[in-house]
Amino acid sequence: MTWIGHIESAHVPVPHMRFMLEQKRPNKTRFELNTMSEKTVRVFDGAQGWMERPLRNGLQELQAYTSEELRFAQAGQGIDGPLIDHAAKGNVVSVEGLDEIEGHKCYRLEVRLASGERDRLWVDAKTFLEIRYDRFTAGPVRLLGRVMSVVYRDYKSFDGVKMPTVIERSAEAGDRPDRMVIEQVALNSPLDNSTFAKPGTARRRSALHWQPRELSGVHEGLEAASQ
Repeated sequence: MTWIGHIESAHVPVPHMRFMLEQKRPNKTRFELNTMSEKTVRVFDGAQGWMERPLRNGLQELQAYTSEELRFAQAGQGIDGPLIDHAAKGNVVSVEGLDEIEGHKCYRLEVRLASGERDRLWVDAKTFLEIRYDRFTAGPVRLLGRVMSVVYRDYKSFDGVKMPTVIERSAEAGDRPDRMVIEQVALNSPLDNSTFAKPGTARRRSALHWQPRELSGVHEGLEAASQ
């Protein structure tokens, strides 16, 4: 699956950034932020992860995931999320109660991942679409030890599959949330394993591309939320 869109954030110098997220079962991801002259990439091949980012001298810096980032990525649930085939994945799901979020009655679920991580997920009681996901973060260093609350909005159908087109990460009180706006979705587009190889190695691009705009910055939190 490939998503193309933009990220809106008040926490970076340029608050409007283009992105492409590529995912492949069971848990491979490639997240790219493009600018007119710079590119930042985070890649996870299912076992190892890397981040490539620009330096001031025009060179690219490549870093392997930290042990915390690696554990966070390895516990990620990929395209399907934590509920689909949860028992086969070793996840334990239980219903805690019924809440209301922005006028929607929702089932509040506790999700215990096979990794031992305990999360909460809210599912619309009428449509059974996911509304909110609270995950204990152990990924990007600046998010360590926090609960990252993500809200899914504006569901649309793509080839018969309903997916949110806006993903918002919770903000501090009085602050604007960061928003991932998904503009294009491609299901079952050709993505060979080289797509998720260590940056700097040859890879075959997906069929979807965009013309870079005058944008810059990175928002690791939303990239983590999308997993």
